[in-house]
Amino acid sequence: MHLQPIYRVSQILLILNYNTGTSKSATITLLQTIAWSMRDANNLKILMDYKEEKRHSLVPWCFEPALDKALILALVNGYCERLVGGKIKLTKDGKKLIEIIIKNNLFEIQITSLNKIGDVSKILNEKQTWQAR
Repeated sequence: MHLQPIYRVSQILLILNYNTGTSKSATITLLQTIAWSMRDANNLKILMDYKEEKRHSLVPWCFEPALDKALILALVNGYCERLVGGKIKLTKDGKKLIEIIIKNNLFEIQITSLNKIGDVSKILNEKQTWQAR
């Protein structure tokens, strides 16, 4: 399921809704990190331990290639928009789709995980340092 485009588009919108505070916008790195954490329980534990300062890095962390393709679909369909500076922001149409998802009790497990993660935008943007090896 995690490779299906509709799942990935929904995942992006839900991350923007639940994990970015009032701005409802995120860097691609933040979207990638949270999507990676939702892949399995071990990844979620790594992110939660990082958030709770029980660990100092997110290694092993990797990009989710399917998310980039889904982001293009979300942008083309107007569910989110790219802001100056590169952040991705939830649009009114994206919020409407989220309302439909919630109303129909879709992705309940994923929403529970996203609520558990909470707003990590500042933690990931300020704390995480990225290095190419």
